[in-house]
Amino acid sequence: MRAGFSISAKKYNAVKRNRARRLMRAAYEQEREGLAGASGKAGSVLSVLFVYNGGKDLKSARFGFESVRRDMSAICRKICAGAGREHQ
Repeated sequence: MRAGFSISAKKYNAVKRNRARRLMRAAYEQEREGLAGASGKAGSVLSVLFVYNGGKDLKSARFGFESVRRDMSAICRKICAGAGREHQ
């Protein structure tokens, strides 16, 4: 399982981009085991790129770990459902 995280440099400065990437990585680490089963066959590799699209303001107090974790969990459930597996 490989994952990448991306945020636009045109919209956000380095401090905001790094904070958002840290939060996304931490949330991803909690969901990684469930996604490992989504790759299906042994020996296959699942590569996922998470791109922050600016839906929530990075300055806002709402952009915290719990918010990112909920969003990441929803995304991971969709990935697993698309792969034919149930995320736990």
